[in-house]
Amino acid sequence: MTTLLQNQFDYSIIEGEVGTEEHGISVLRMCLQFSIATMCDALEINARARNSGRIDTGLTPSVLFQGVLMLAELRDESLVPLLQSSEDEITQFCMEHLMEKGLIHINDDGTIIGRWTTDESDEDEYSTLDGIVYPMVTTMSPDRVLFFAENKDLFQVMHPSGSFAHITNSVRHIKENLVSVTEHKGKYLYSLV
Repeated sequence: MTTLLQNQFDYSIIEGEVGTEEHGISVLRMCLQFSIATMCDALEINARARNSGRIDTGLTPSVLFQGVLMLAELRDESLVPLLQSSEDEITQFCMEHLMEKGLIHINDDGTIIGRWTTDESDEDEYSTLDGIVYPMVTTMSPDRVLFFAENKDLFQVMHPSGSFAHITNSVRHIKENLVSVTEHKGKYLYSLV
């Protein structure tokens, strides 16, 4: 399995001179391939979480696309405006492609779930420590996590569906040097050491 954190743009498929139609089409094709791969990876992670009982819902198309944008910004921020300007078209194309391949099911509530089972031998790429699956990408900085750990009431008001236990466990993991945190453009990667 390829993890979200390993997914890359495949620049080898770009053709033609910059500014030509051929070049523009090949860049768009590269973005579509990246989007499909990223959405598949997100749906597989969602399937793993559902299979293990950690969650019981699928993902919305907008959440899938936001995942694509977050990873695209980490990989090549120059492509983010192109992705953003074509959000509806890219999302629709990806959903149609995944439906044609029989990889997804759209629930009555509009959420999407992957139609595959996970191979338990692939679980090594993710680790769970005190109910938190690592690696994890979030916009919440370690300082903000610490702030919320010290302000439970505020956390519950601002994140009513959030897990306060995850906040306190994250703080403990950081303080005990069990987790390293890397920041890139306002996003934080929490990884087990």
